[in-house]
Amino acid sequence: MFLSYRHENDAHRANVKTFGEQLRAAGIDVVLDQFYLEVHPGGPDEGWPAWSKSHAAKSEKVLIVGSPGWYRCYDGTEVPGSGLGAAVEGRIITQRIYNESGLNRIARLVVFDFTARFGIPLDLQGYHCFHGTDDFNRIVEWVTATLTATIPSPLIKDWPAASPVLDWQPADCEAAREAFTQLLTHDAPHRVILIRGPSGTGKSHLTRYLLSLALKCDWLACGRFDLKSGADLDAEFSRFVLNLGVDDAVRAVTGGSPRVRLDGIFSALRARAQPTLLLFDTFEQGGEWARWVEEYALLVTPRAAWLRLLVAGQHVPQSTGTTAPIIRLQPLGWEPWYQFGKRYRPDITPEFIQQVHSLSGANHSLLSQLLSPPV
Repeated sequence: MFLSYRHENDAHRANVKTFGEQLRAAGIDVVLDQFYLEVHPGGPDEGWPAWSKSHAAKSEKVLIVGSPGWYRCYDGTEVPGSGLGAAVEGRIITQRIYNESGLNRIARLVVFDFTARFGIPLDLQGYHCFHGTDDFNRIVEWVTATLTATIPSPLIKDWPAASPVLDWQPADCEAAREAFTQLLTHDAPHRVILIRGPSGTGKSHLTRYLLSLALKCDWLACGRFDLKSGADLDAEFSRFVLNLGVDDAVRAVTGGSPRVRLDGIFSALRARAQPTLLLFDTFEQGGEWARWVEEYALLVTPRAAWLRLLVAGQHVPQSTGTTAPIIRLQPLGWEPWYQFGKRYRPDITPEFIQQVHSLSGANHSLLSQLLSPPV
């Protein structure tokens, strides 16, 4: 599937890339210029307009990311010389629909903000427009209905005997690495990991990274739920269930209370009883969702051999017999960040690390973004 979009600004590009990564995680073969650049830093030899034209013409599906700039390119009202890729993509999409006598099996629109639905070109207004977050599962269903997707390997019935080999990147988190690799095995000494630390110590960065590692285990059902107060928890729930493989249960509990939805998902997972990892972040702000974790999921885990849990936050539930000792994260001094940065930037200096460490207030997330492997 080809993602057609206009380079409006850095935030829009980042949203498109994140959306593409989510589609990839759902098993869809996504073509996106940003992905291409990660493998080919010099861009396509034929140039971007020709590259765009080729993929708009040959991809089985095209998803148009709606934005004012893309609409202007499509209508031919953009500033001359700007948006050449989006302009050629729009012409190719129009021709493909025309060739099918107006029957559009190829393209749909998606927006990240409902206001972007205003201004859709007249001849595209008749086609369905998805919302990137609220309608994500429907987008996947539309694509995979006729598109040959990359289907993950069937889930196995039991945890593997050996620990998976992990490409570990986070700075100075050996306790988390060891506990996590043991967690994903049949004879795991503990079925629950609790990670506690003050703000700025990288808990959310770590749980997102652990999810990315879990997604590489195609035998494992997994999901991460950030319980942060003020977040769109309905959208977060949609992301949480995306790789759990219980879509029928998700549809059955749509519109229910948090407790009803979580109970329904958990019942489907328990009935299937295949290896499953659930990660919960910002536990202390979770309200009713967090109470479900503490009063139900943690209590069920000792008898659920198929289940592993990881809970992170400034405060976490009390340890139980199936819980590993609490992993406590603390702000790191500059030395671990120097060793971390040297892995990917051999010319980095201690003086530079000391300066950015001081300016960032030792904030783990900021330092990770600055010093992580270049893309």
